[in-house]
Amino acid sequence: MATTEDVIMTDYEEEPFPFLDLPLELRHIIYDKYNEREDGHEHVMRDWFDKAEGLIPSAGDEIDNSDSEDEIPEEDGEEEDDDDDEEEEDTDAASHPSANMVSGTLESASTTTTRARPQTKYRHTIGMFELSACPPPPNILLVNKQIKDEAIRHFYETANLTIHATQSFCHYTFFEETLDLLVNKPFSPLESIRKCTLRFVWDSELLRGSDMDSGIHSFYEEMLSIRANKVAETLKKAPNLKEIKIEWHDTVKSVDSMSLAQLTLAPIIENEKGIDASTRYFWMEPGHVPDVNSIQGKMKVGLRKAFDSGHHFC
Repeated sequence: MATTEDVIMTDYEEEPFPFLDLPLELRHIIYDKYNEREDGHEHVMRDWFDKAEGLIPSAGDEIDNSDSEDEIPEEDGEEEDDDDDEEEEDTDAASHPSANMVSGTLESASTTTTRARPQTKYRHTIGMFELSACPPPPNILLVNKQIKDEAIRHFYETANLTIHATQSFCHYTFFEETLDLLVNKPFSPLESIRKCTLRFVWDSELLRGSDMDSGIHSFYEEMLSIRANKVAETLKKAPNLKEIKIEWHDTVKSVDSMSLAQLTLAPIIENEKGIDASTRYFWMEPGHVPDVNSIQGKMKVGLRKAFDSGHHFC
């Protein structure tokens, strides 16, 4: 007479994986190396913005390299030069934002590193928003749970998000809308990023020159304050942010320029989350003329362009 036996399945135990016998520090080094891309980390944020807006086509789709209708105008080489120069631990990549953001970003990038990227307006985010490292690709997240968790945790503990808060200064609407994408779109790096660097570049020498109307520099300083306040509001929506570093670059060190820096940065330094914000000030030597391709030189070019256009902001 045939007999049957019920077998109760217990928790599945993964087979030993030799890689996990390596010291954790060495595994971190391997993750960093494995995450590298052919085109570096400079395009990670641009690819995320394009993907968030549905602008990156699926593999095999034809890419339209013509300029998009809603792109922002060029600023006398500022964005053009920037084009050239310039995720929390989870257990289920299908249901947790961090893992989805990591894999989603890389999936989009895999279709853009071997062919031309579409010429969307988010090409102007290169240099404006930048992650210091590339997220782990999907294939490493699928090896096993421990490796996935380690790789994601290590990425977020080390990656730094830099926001160049004064780039494309006359295009405030574009800057504001891009920050709103970071806040409102799912799987945003803002959900899990721990470290952020904010860069402000100013030109007090030009804006407070003897031939400059006081109403003009007051207007530009007000626009600067609006940008800083928008950044401060954005960082409030970063639940895991632990560290803020601020860089302040100006052409003149004076009572007025130092006062401007303090007033502008106050909403960020005095943040509601109680995060320590360290600030480094970079003052240009008197008489020094910045290289046109330096961040200070690009700011000067952009401001002069604004003057020539009748101080038009959009």
